[in-house]
Amino acid sequence: MTETLTIQLDAPIRQVAVLGAEWNEHDPAGGAERQASQKAAEIERRARELEKQFASRKAELEQTAQALRAAGVELAKLREQLIEDMRSEAVHLAMDIARKVLHQEIQSQGYEMDPIVAEALSHLPRRGEITVRLNPADFERSALAKGGSSSDETIRFAADPNVAPAGCVVSSVEGRVESSPEASLEQIHTTLTENE
Repeated sequence: MTETLTIQLDAPIRQVAVLGAEWNEHDPAGGAERQASQKAAEIERRARELEKQFASRKAELEQTAQALRAAGVELAKLREQLIEDMRSEAVHLAMDIARKVLHQEIQSQGYEMDPIVAEALSHLPRRGEITVRLNPADFERSALAKGGSSSDETIRFAADPNVAPAGCVVSSVEGRVESSPEASLEQIHTTLTENE
């Protein structure tokens, strides 16, 4: 049985307004559906906002990651360049030190001339007459030049002021070999730079 609700008013009703556009007096559940629909719409709107924020943040992070990768590549290139520069500097430093030590040895005549001559002679075949030219100071210090240990009469020694100290020039019909401290240093430098 339906109950009737009676409301008494002290003044006459002047205006009536229905709250909610979809309200139906015959459907009391309409208000609850409206509220649920409004909440669902709000949740959907908020989800779209969050998706946009997520997409924006994701794009920012991808840009940051790409910038970091590019920076990593640049750092690797810079590292390789620095290593290459350090190797080159190390070779130059080693060559400078070797040159100074060698020049000090030459100045103090702290070297033996005969092994230098023997090394130069080893590069030419022993056929025909061979001439070994030495710096005059080295000529005086060489036992080979004075004939002390050389029984080979095909080798002739000569003092030549044009030959640098600690160097020699060996010539024969087969060719010519020049040995000098600078040439030796250059050969060491070439070997070091080829191995870099």
